[in-house]
Amino acid sequence: MAEGRIELESGAWRWRVDDLALATEAYGAGRRPEGDVDPDVEGDGEEVERPDRPSLFLEDPDDPEHWMARALPDGRVDPSEDELRELAREPDLRQIRDEDGSLWRLEPVDKPESVLEDVAFERSSVKVKVSREGGPERVVSLPDGGMLGTVPREGLLQAIHA
Repeated sequence: MAEGRIELESGAWRWRVDDLALATEAYGAGRRPEGDVDPDVEGDGEEVERPDRPSLFLEDPDDPEHWMARALPDGRVDPSEDELRELAREPDLRQIRDEDGSLWRLEPVDKPESVLEDVAFERSSVKVKVSREGGPERVVSLPDGGMLGTVPREGLLQAIHA
């Protein structure tokens, strides 16, 4: 398992590459992607097996409840430092802790193809789905020019509470 530290616009992160895969849909706020199977989040007694794909896991060294995760492309477990930075800027899932201790799950919203075609002419803000510890999801916009992995925790909380 590869591991190290990386500096991003959002702060310092401790990272590791896990041979186990990331299944983002099964993790609500407060759940960490680790282990060989997903937790039984639906309470039906069935665990969901992970696909065979390694993931990049980044953790705030000062708060282990503040983390990001990204499935690695092509099953690679040895990305270069530049590749790590690019992957970390656009995680599949991020979790942050609010001032009151609540945990928030954030994940990117896929842009419709029509928006992607207009990006060269006008940059639109990145949209993310957010939910608070199992609560309903809603969509918020990140600060202009921000990506899910580059916006500091405080900026994400401002977007959530706007």
